[in-house]
Amino acid sequence: MLLSLVTWCKKRIELGLVRDVTVQFYDPLNGHHPVAYHHVLQDRRDGPAQQRNLTELAMKLIFVGDPMCSWCYGFHKEMATIVEAMPTLEVQVLVGGLAAGSTQVLDDAGKQFRLGHWARAEQLSGAQFNREALLARKNFVYDTEPVCRAVVTARLIKPSVDLLTVFGAFQRAFYVDGLDTTDGKVLAAIGASALKAAGFDVDADAFLTVWSSDEAVQITRADFVLTRRLDVSGFPSLFVELNGKIEQLSSGYALAASVQQTLMRLAA
Repeated sequence: MLLSLVTWCKKRIELGLVRDVTVQFYDPLNGHHPVAYHHVLQDRRDGPAQQRNLTELAMKLIFVGDPMCSWCYGFHKEMATIVEAMPTLEVQVLVGGLAAGSTQVLDDAGKQFRLGHWARAEQLSGAQFNREALLARKNFVYDTEPVCRAVVTARLIKPSVDLLTVFGAFQRAFYVDGLDTTDGKVLAAIGASALKAAGFDVDADAFLTVWSSDEAVQITRADFVLTRRLDVSGFPSLFVELNGKIEQLSSGYALAASVQQTLMRLAA
């Protein structure tokens, strides 16, 4: 039904009947956070803004997400497209703690419920999901604090690393490889591997030591607090900081082209 609605919206845009379409629905899997499909009609009169040199973009894009959020995983390709198209744009990654501190064991009903929503994210984004690994997992507690802390750990160890790439490594580990991204040792292996792939010589033991530290715990909590201060209502969320002011760009799944156009218009 959602795909049919999105197709209808695209057709209306192509016919020039509307310029800006936002479709918002609620995803119970993400704590009833709204997931938005957003598309803006490309206006050829905005040519000068479209042609603006990206090196002149004095702004910062803030990405708020959780590696164990299915819509954040589906959005990863769109986010990568934005960064590739705008390589000089500063990007800040905040971990939001979708289900941080959860103690609920995922039973069979809970697994089936999630699989239904994974299917929706897969259809819309084309992202690959490993359903068999989720079904096979026993006594699994869907606590996302450990994996959020692992992202923060990579930031602490190597502040210059492309954190979106590391974020993506944890996403693939959970959604494709079917690994337990609530386990510290598993996270340390993933994190160390991601940092090595980025050219940094870090082993799993060193990663685990930092991940287990009070500093990592506190900084992760600080990310969660900042997420609440930004009044984030759904993951993923994008914000732009420009001239000392922060504005929200999107809440939920969004298309890269729409985000890029908005950023270029703001920079014009």
